[in-house]
Amino acid sequence: MEKNELILEKLNRLENYLLGFKSILTVEELAVYSGYKPKYIYQLVSKSLIPFHRNQNGGAKLFFEKKAIDQWLLGGEHKTSSQSTQDAFHHIAQSNRRKKG
Repeated sequence: MEKNELILEKLNRLENYLLGFKSILTVEELAVYSGYKPKYIYQLVSKSLIPFHRNQNGGAKLFFEKKAIDQWLLGGEHKTSSQSTQDAFHHIAQSNRRKKG
């Protein structure tokens, strides 16, 4: 790898690292942060499938709260079978308490 390529790669990693400290992201920053292409992000916005904000004055620029994006990205959690079993036992126990009470 050439010296220039190595420098660019390190700058890229540093830029990605610094995104983790921002609380508000643009479409371009969200693309880097999430790995989604900007075009796909715009599609999600147009279908209201992703949390986003616009400027109050009706500006066209989109902004994304990193905290909301993190929750959205992790929203499709799939539980392990042991977690599902534990949840089922907990639900049954609560149902039985209600019936007895």
